[in-house]
Order: sequence, then C-alpha cells, then structure tokens
Amino acid sequence: MTSPRKLFEDVSAGKFRPAYYFFGTEDYRKTEAVKFLVRQFLPDKQLLTNYYKIDGNRTSCADLLAELSSLPMLGERQAFAVSSIQSFSAKELKSILSLLDPPQPNRLVIMSSPSSKTPRRNSSFFTTVTKAAEPVEFRRLNKRDVQSQIHRALSAEEISIEPPAAELLAELVAGNRGALVNETSKLVNYRQKGETVTIDDIRQLAAGYEVHDIFQVADVV
Repeated sequence: MTSPRKLFEDVSAGKFRPAYYFFGTEDYRKTEAVKFLVRQFLPDKQLLTNYYKIDGNRTSCADLLAELSSLPMLGERQAFAVSSIQSFSAKELKSILSLLDPPQPNRLVIMSSPSSKTPRRNSSFFTTVTKAAEPVEFRRLNKRDVQSQIHRALSAEEISIEPPAAELLAELVAGNRGALVNETSKLVNYRQKGETVTIDDIRQLAAGYEVHDIFQVADVV
C-alpha cells in the first residue's frame, strides 16, 4: 500500500503505477490527488482529449469496458478516473480489472470510492481490486497537521494567527482538507498583509461551521 506522501514523491519523480485505487475518509484529498496524477501523466496537449472521467454510479459495466478497451494510438497517453468503482458487482469488477492486465505503459487508470463507501480491508472487494491496482488511503488530517497547514497558508500571505485562533479553527474543520482550504481562504480575504488573525475572527467567520460530506448527504437523500 502506498501512502499519499509516497504517491506524491513517486509521481513527482515521474514514477507511475498503471492503476491505482483511492479510498479513505478524506474525499477532497482524493480529488486533488487525481488531478495531480493526471496533470503529471498527460502532456498538456492531450489533457483535454485523452482524460476520461467516469462515474461508476451512472455508467454501465459494458460502457466502461468499451472505454477501457480503446487503446491510445501513436504513442499518445490516456488517463481514466473511475469514481464509485464499488458500485459494480463482483462479476463486473473482475471483467473491468481483467482489462488492466497486461499493464499498458501509456494508460493510467485511477479508481476510487467515496468516504461513505470506504471498504473493509478484509472484504472480498478490497482484496480483488488491490490485486490489480495500487491502494492509497486518504485519511483526515490530524490536528497537528491542520494547524501546521493553517500557519503555512497564512504565512504565505504574510498573515499571522494567534495560537488559540489556530487551535479553534483546527477543531472546527475536523481534519477535513477541503474545509481547511475554504476557511483559510476566507481569512486571507478578510485580513491584510502584516495583520494577525484573532480568535474573534474565527468565531465571526467560521463559528458554527460544519462539514457536510456530499456523499453522506446523497445517501441520506
């Protein structure tokens, strides 16, 4: 299993696995990781034409198989991002994964599951998919990492933050990377260079903030 940090290091060095499986409790980090991989793998001129985003909830197995069966021509590369891969049946999944063998050096396939559908590691689904694709787990950030990223984001804009304010904001975003980016952006727009974010600023801008995971909301609906 590859950690998100190792994934970043490998991809930055030009090392790619032919297939990945992204899972875990942090959906924002998964989305950003997919974007990063695709942009590193595909040349700029091929990004618009050779990148395929496929929603497993809205795509039949037959259509997905047809997409994966079309190999790139003339040395061009292809990248496929297949979300909600867990929505396919066990039989369908085996058919999909069979197309990944043998690996194609000019094709990148990134499969993922939303946080609300994070599989158990001892499940047959997880065992099957991770035999064909490198698993990468994306977890929520711990409090220390959140505070570090708060300081880093504000320092880049020459804005400081009081320790109690940073601690309160870390509690509010609860390890959610998307929430962290959103709330620090608010503070950057609220404070000017050379100013300090106070705990009152956090209470005013982020008080009552609550993270709603879109996949969890969809499940409820």
